[in-house]
Amino acid sequence: MPRFLRPLFPALLFLLALAPAAGAQKARVGKEWFPDPQYGYRFKYPQDWMVAPVQPSERRLGLVAQFSGPDLSTKLPGNKVVPYATLLQVYAFGQKAAVTRDDDEGTGGLRGRLGSEDSGRQKIGDLLPHITIGDDWRVPPALEDEEEKKIRDLVAEHQVWKGDNGTVEIDFDCWTFHLDDHDIVLVFAIPDQHFKKWKKVFAGCAKTFQLIDREEAASFVDSSGSYEDLLAYHRDEVSRTPGWELLEVPSKRYLIKTSSKDKKFLQEVIDRLEKSRDLYERDFPPSEPIRNISVVRVCSTLEEFHKYGKTGGGVAGWFNPASEELVIVDFKNYDRKMTFGVISHEAFHQYCHFLFDQSEAHRWFDEGHGDYYGAFEFKGKKAIPHAKMAGGLDRLSVIREMVRKKNWVPIGEHIRYDHQTWQSKGIASYSESWAIIYFLRMGMLGEVPKKLWRPEYGQIIPNYVRTLNEGFRQAYAEIRQQMEQEAKAEGKEFDEAAFKEQRRWRVEQYKEKIWKDALDASWGQVDIEQFERDWAEYVDRYLKD
Repeated sequence: MPRFLRPLFPALLFLLALAPAAGAQKARVGKEWFPDPQYGYRFKYPQDWMVAPVQPSERRLGLVAQFSGPDLSTKLPGNKVVPYATLLQVYAFGQKAAVTRDDDEGTGGLRGRLGSEDSGRQKIGDLLPHITIGDDWRVPPALEDEEEKKIRDLVAEHQVWKGDNGTVEIDFDCWTFHLDDHDIVLVFAIPDQHFKKWKKVFAGCAKTFQLIDREEAASFVDSSGSYEDLLAYHRDEVSRTPGWELLEVPSKRYLIKTSSKDKKFLQEVIDRLEKSRDLYERDFPPSEPIRNISVVRVCSTLEEFHKYGKTGGGVAGWFNPASEELVIVDFKNYDRKMTFGVISHEAFHQYCHFLFDQSEAHRWFDEGHGDYYGAFEFKGKKAIPHAKMAGGLDRLSVIREMVRKKNWVPIGEHIRYDHQTWQSKGIASYSESWAIIYFLRMGMLGEVPKKLWRPEYGQIIPNYVRTLNEGFRQAYAEIRQQMEQEAKAEGKEFDEAAFKEQRRWRVEQYKEKIWKDALDASWGQVDIEQFERDWAEYVDRYLKD
């Protein structure tokens, strides 16, 4: 049971700690209804709270809706004051087959049933005493005994829990409603210092909970499904978050989920995506047409972006291989050129995910190329590479300084970094990887001085990609064979969906050898010391925007 809810409170506490400061906000029940026809209920949430989209990974864990409230000034020991957010998350546990409400049948209208063997309340109760956040967070037994409250024709179970890390206490005000074939759990989270002020508001929201007719939800479809099925699924999914809509693009290579109402900006986003995709296909032509549809989420504000991704400052966009979704934000209050640069950077990761059948490359290759494409300028049908990325994402000045001070990481070491080591070096890793890719790409285009360019340099990227693909393709074939044998031994049919899911972690045992072979076939064919001298001179003397 607890596995369904295990990410709930860590995610809540993490989000609470991310919040930037905000102005005062009145504590009252709002006038807006939040309807969820898939599960057959609606309720009013606190006034001025923002409805935030739910990530696919969270939805699979039972989270069906979430709302972010004001950021409240919270006192810490030593008279320190920090902002903590208020949150509401809604979970559904149990089956989700649609049932049309029918009051005339008696049981159809009255869906309050007690003593559920596997209730949402019990799941929370089983889970919380065992949850920790790092080494400090603890969640002791409920502050209040279970309390039953009659709300219209339903009985709600109410409990309050507390999370504590020694400096901040968070109260979790939980309301569980039993419906015919599932439980709905409302979890309000707020710093304990502010709970008294908001407690009546949370109860007021819970008291507005009522049943509505249910509608069949579109079945989940991944990116390999037909365009029509994907369109239906994502249109249904986006309709469950007020303020969001789904946009199609002429090429049908992308589906855009957005909360932005700026049509001119959205057209610029679509244009950037389409032209970037054409560029990727020119540089990395697919052996056959890519039929996967790329899903892109465009958030209209930074607050929305960070609430959705549970990220803090320093994150400008991301591609999630698990959900296959690309997430960006409109930097309209900073510099939209940054948005467009991030689009081309992250969309390259999404393209490679499909082109290379989820193969995982070294960071010098994927992040270096991401920054390379992020700096492109598109004029009509022309794609123009630049050495300086607009919008505050510049790598040029950083790598110039590193080369002049001779403090870059030796290239032979840099290209062998695993992901964690590469990431730990921060901006220096991004800058060096970008400069390596830029040198290679410009050389392949004939834009590097002949004295610094050797024919074998032009084969580094093609040989790396070819060997990487071959290695992962062979590994996937072996994994498939293993799983077929396992299924046969258990008297079961081979499960294609399980294969796609499990190969992502099963392939880890092959990755070290695949990466070594790819490096041997590419960088192993050049004099790495000579390459480094040529590259450093290019960066120092010739690399200009």
